[in-house]
Amino acid sequence: MTQSGWGSLPWGAGPWGAGGADALELLSALAIRENVIRLAFNVAPQFTRLLTPNDAANPKRFQVTAVPSPLGADDLPVRSVLPVLVELAKIPGSFGSVLDITIDRPMSPFPARYLVAVNQLVSADGAPLAIGQTSRGFIAVYRELRAQSVAEPSPSRDIANPQTYQAQLDPLPQAGNPLALGVIPIDASGDYAFDSGVTQLKKRVFRRLVTVKGRFPAIPDYGIGVPSYGKRLGTAAIRQQICEEAKKQLALEPDIAAVSVTAKSDAKEPSVTIFQIRIQVAGSLANVQFDVPFAPI
Repeated sequence: MTQSGWGSLPWGAGPWGAGGADALELLSALAIRENVIRLAFNVAPQFTRLLTPNDAANPKRFQVTAVPSPLGADDLPVRSVLPVLVELAKIPGSFGSVLDITIDRPMSPFPARYLVAVNQLVSADGAPLAIGQTSRGFIAVYRELRAQSVAEPSPSRDIANPQTYQAQLDPLPQAGNPLALGVIPIDASGDYAFDSGVTQLKKRVFRRLVTVKGRFPAIPDYGIGVPSYGKRLGTAAIRQQICEEAKKQLALEPDIAAVSVTAKSDAKEPSVTIFQIRIQVAGSLANVQFDVPFAPI
């Protein structure tokens, strides 16, 4: 006769609550960047940062193996990589069960495949790895070649330093905040924010206009120094001189195919000189038009 209920196991056969500690299982692996692999476990592994034998913070607990076939999009042999850093993934509600593994170099591109294996790990409760649940395969990331947009005349980018409210638009989180003007902001990820496209092009135009020639030793002919002209901006000869120099220098920018610069006085504030910039973007049909005002100092 089968026993059930109290008495089916002898007293002391296991501690109270012994059934709550699940064996540690590696559920999935995913390449989230060229050099970062995200591992998801069923429960949180032990993560103490003390590099003890079972510590998941130890890169030696992980091995990434390149699968020889298929080759990546670069048609080169699949590149071998080595784990160098392990961090807890910043995912709300994961409770330490997701790890990000940074490797020493970019993986070969899609459709290259890799295999990641873990060893000697235990759960936060001390449960061992489950047999047969210690490795997972994954595909490397795919870098999409996106067609150039007329709104982005240049694929280059620069650290953001907004001077106008318009320059504070996405991806910057401080839009409309006057305290953010003239500072180096951060983006939603907490890293330095970047300007690109038309915003970045306008910033480079403004930089040439305000920089005094000779202030950059490596490029002595860079800069026009409009603010240094002060009240002389009111004369037609000085304005024309600045326009000619600006046209010559802005034409050196790699993403400017053609440029015109004219100057006029502000109808409401005659002491303010407005430089009208008209740019034809290289490699596209886009035209960028904007005004840059200067007041006498």
